Amino acid sequence: MSVHFDRTWFAKAKKTQREVAREIGIDEAYLSKVVRGQIEPSVVKAIRIARCLGCAVEDLYGRGDGGSAARKARSARRGRR
Repeated sequence: MSVHFDRTWFAKAKKTQREVAREIGIDEAYLSKVVRGQIEPSVVKAIRIARCLGCAVEDLYGRGDGGSAARKARSARRGRR
């Protein structure tokens, strides 16, 4: 199961990636790779990220609905469903 990041969570939390990384004690480059979908965070790190952003950890994994709203929106813009 892969993480699907909605970058608007940072805006809603009024935090930058740098602030989130520092707050939860991870490297900013690591968080950037997680956000871009290049690496999967451990469960513990996923929980810390979600708590820091004020969302549920299930939101990071699309709640089992087949994917995140952001990914679905990107697909719709590309003409795929």
